[in-house]
Amino acid sequence: MATAFDHFLAVVAAAGCEPRDVVRVTCYCVERGYGALFDGIREARLGAAAPVSAYFEVAGLSHPAALVCIEGEAVQENAPQR
Repeated sequence: MATAFDHFLAVVAAAGCEPRDVVRVTCYCVERGYGALFDGIREARLGAAAPVSAYFEVAGLSHPAALVCIEGEAVQENAPQR
């Protein structure tokens, strides 16, 4: 799960954002009972003022071997308008 979160943050960085710009994080996990682990990783990566988040235990993901999916949104307050 930590690796998946790090990959999410790498995508955030590639978009020119920082962890503080993350406003929403959602975790989908195939295994049961990992909510506390998700909370700990989220707090370690994003700090105590972590964004709104949700954790779901699901029956499966689109790739049969996948165990976890982390998705979210990052917003830059002063981003140029397109």
